[in-house]
Amino acid sequence: PELLPQLRPPPPAETTWSKHFPSASPDALDLMRRCLSFNPAHRPSAEEALAHEYVAQFHDEAAERRATRLVECIIDDNTQKATCVYRERLYHEITKMKRRKKSAKQGLRGEGQGQGEGDSISAGLGAQHNPR
Repeated sequence: PELLPQLRPPPPAETTWSKHFPSASPDALDLMRRCLSFNPAHRPSAEEALAHEYVAQFHDEAAERRATRLVECIIDDNTQKATCVYRERLYHEITKMKRRKKSAKQGLRGEGQGQGEGDSISAGLGAQHNPR
């Protein structure tokens, strides 16, 4: 009970961020505060963030695309992995996507068999396509 009067509420987020980033502009601090809000419901969407004054000079609606489906993380991010694991998985996914596009373009199904989605990460790495 004696300590309660001595406790003070934490400083407002604006004060904290400006203390850590004294050369940041007010717009930069505002976007940072919004994006790093503890409550996800208070964070801006990607579209809202792109429309923020701080990034207005980079915002070009004509060049920006909107995802047509839910973006899923292909690697469980609850466990930290080595950078090379993320890099290899990314290369694998890119290779897999390129094979799918090439197959669709040629109208072929089954090209690149044995290297489907369930194969190991390294299966798509360094694999070269040998047309028959």
